[in-house]
Amino acid sequence: LRHPTQLCDVNKSHFIELRKANMSDSDDDSDSSSVKSSCSHDDYMSDMGDDALDDDATAALGNQWKYVAHSIRGAKMCEGLSTAVLSNKDFRLKYNLTDSILLGKTKVEVKHSLSAIRKKLRLHEDAVLDHVDAFAGAMPEAFILKFHDWLKAGHDAKQRKLAVSFVDIIEFIRCDIVLRLFRVSSSHIQLFKSIPGISPEQLKRYNRVRDAMKIADMPAATRHAIEVSRTKDNRLARAGPAAQTYDTIMTEVIDAINLEWTRTFFVRGESWVDIDDDKLNNCSPKFTDFGRKRTTTKDKKRKPVNHVTATVGTGNICRVVPDTIGLKLGEMLK
Repeated sequence: LRHPTQLCDVNKSHFIELRKANMSDSDDDSDSSSVKSSCSHDDYMSDMGDDALDDDATAALGNQWKYVAHSIRGAKMCEGLSTAVLSNKDFRLKYNLTDSILLGKTKVEVKHSLSAIRKKLRLHEDAVLDHVDAFAGAMPEAFILKFHDWLKAGHDAKQRKLAVSFVDIIEFIRCDIVLRLFRVSSSHIQLFKSIPGISPEQLKRYNRVRDAMKIADMPAATRHAIEVSRTKDNRLARAGPAAQTYDTIMTEVIDAINLEWTRTFFVRGESWVDIDDDKLNNCSPKFTDFGRKRTTTKDKKRKPVNHVTATVGTGNICRVVPDTIGLKLGEMLK
């Protein structure tokens, strides 16, 4: 610990450590291997003010701490206090091992993910993955099928024919990724006509899927009520979901994503995870009709929340749980 008024005469290569007073003044140089933390001149100046330590505080510290310097010049900074000078040959500067621990976990997770994606895409074990391979490897096949089922269910309820093909859905995903990369909404899609790789035909496919989504976008209870009124089937009426219930088809979509991402990115017995809440940037009160709970934010807005689990090493998301109405914390963590 250095007094600010004495820092101007201290060389940057000098380090000093603060130790507990239970070390006696007779400690020899063998204790030098236990040095665990240090600070440089620049680090100290950035963290401490001119009035960091007054005389009373310095005296109080002297009764509790021993100042261990790495040179006689450094020890002079603490005259009147309990000090000891370590031998230069025994000086060891140790770093926090957290980075090395996470690096080891990251290497294991990356190796596991690459192997899983190569097996899924039936590639050679040494094949280099490009961005298309990486996306295809992380995209569950069930996601596309369930997404198609959701579109079809909404159109069937309104007796509308679904004119969306598999290729349309793929092109929709492609164009949507471009929008996310440029951080613009679908209303700006026409601006991308001149971008290489996005043809007018692909834009037509994108708009076709988006129009289908507008028709299918309704609460599960509303969709069921339309089906009942259309068919007048009493058995169908009793089997429907209640109001403000999360869509079961969307639940299957999310389950498919969680299963695929957990298998691909999470290594059992090795990965550490971080659980966080991701608030959606939308304040529409209609979210409650879809079974989504709205949480009050710091800016006093109410937004839906997704509970996200990500690996600490690689940072890959391996699980997403939407915060639905009635969801309990224990169920979410399970």
